[in-house]
Amino acid sequence: SYEFNNLGDAGAWKVKVNNPDGKSSDLFSFTVTAAPTTAPSISGLSPGSYPASSSNQTMKVNGASFVSGATLTFTTPGGTTIASSASKLTFVSSGQISYEFNNLGDAGAWKVKVNNPDGKSSDLFSFTVR
Repeated sequence: SYEFNNLGDAGAWKVKVNNPDGKSSDLFSFTVTAAPTTAPSISGLSPGSYPASSSNQTMKVNGASFVSGATLTFTTPGGTTIASSASKLTFVSSGQISYEFNNLGDAGAWKVKVNNPDGKSSDLFSFTVR
């Protein structure tokens, strides 16, 4: 295992292992892909609405250009913003984030947005807690 920093240089890369006895492995090719340059976007939630409850409910945020390390910001019906909890968030893919959402029984019109580590955020997406 080796921590690799590509310094944002996307493209075709090669690596080989050099042993202390002077013997080396063959070159191994791999690709570094560029991070999305567009802001994330939310196309929908699954499910689309949630019962008012003080229990965790699985929320799937669907969209595009999500990046590992992304966070969520919720806005309650009263306008308070709540940051997501890292222990409850799972990055599934660039198109989906799963979150254990707890609305604390606060019914009404909620909003959520995705925040990528590069500082780009989605528009607010509205959903209902009933």
